[in-house]
Amino acid sequence: MREPAVPIERLVSPADIARLAEEARAAGRIGLDTEFLWERTYAPVPCLAQVATATRLAIIDPIEGADLAPIAALVADPAVEVIMHAPAADLVLFARRFGVRPTRIFDVQLVAGFVGLGTSLAYERLVERALHVRLVHNETFSNWVKRPLSDTQIAYAADDVRHLHALADTLTRELAERGRTAHGRRTSWRVATAPRPPPPIRGRRISSSPAAAAYPDASSPSSARSPRGARSKPRRAISRSAGS
Repeated sequence: MREPAVPIERLVSPADIARLAEEARAAGRIGLDTEFLWERTYAPVPCLAQVATATRLAIIDPIEGADLAPIAALVADPAVEVIMHAPAADLVLFARRFGVRPTRIFDVQLVAGFVGLGTSLAYERLVERALHVRLVHNETFSNWVKRPLSDTQIAYAADDVRHLHALADTLTRELAERGRTAHGRRTSWRVATAPRPPPPIRGRRISSSPAAAAYPDASSPSSARSPRGARSKPRRAISRSAGS
């Protein structure tokens, strides 16, 4: 059964973003995804952040001047569970841009493997298998840098977090039925917070593999993704067919 449609909010003002972050902190839970550029840059450049609480769905656009710092703070808050799908590259972004390290990541892709849904499932496949909801979009490769974003792009981006809470709830029930709740959650947190290899040399083209991407020291972040799929490599912000 489809979840009731939650309207998409586009937040720009610091007060609105801070208010959303505080609501998520009070609830102790947030769904999160990002779109970013990481083609010829030392660190990922954020293009969009999508945030879902139990009752709200928001798009935050740093290219239009929105501040992602309050959202980044949630990633490092041990009181907040952050629900994501294959978040390795997203977490590199938050580490390098904001100097934060994750503490409580619920990776729905990883946990799906513990309940027999399959390993390394693309987001669309996982939503279909777990929730019986089919996502049909044509923005697998999209230019997330160009403004204004189209309504189709906004809807696609919002769908990346719209179902995260329902996925986490379903997977948590499946874990409980198998007596694997603690193990599944601990493994997800441990994998997300595991140390990464050293960062690449500045100026060298970044590898497309997040396994080769690194968290820098959190005290000194660099100043310097985007197919919806298995997310085995960082998202690309520029469409192969966009002509950019």
